[in-house]
Amino acid sequence: MKDLGLEYNSYHTCINDCILYRGEEYDTNIECTKCKESRYSEKGKKTPNKVIHIMLVVPKLMRIF
Repeated sequence: MKDLGLEYNSYHTCINDCILYRGEEYDTNIECTKCKESRYSEKGKKTPNKVIHIMLVVPKLMRIF
C-alpha cells in the first residue's frame, strides 16, 4: 500500500476490541483496562495479539482525484 502512495497507521488493539493501545493513556499498558486480557501473545515477547491498520482519508482522496 505504501508503494502506491497510500499510507496507514498501525495500532495494537485488545483481542476483544475493547481499546486501542495508543495515546498517553494506553500506550504503555501491558493488559487491557476493561477485560484484563494481555496485550502480547507471549510473555517476554513483544508480539501483539491483534494489530489494526487505519488508512488515512485525505491522502486516499488526493490519490483518487
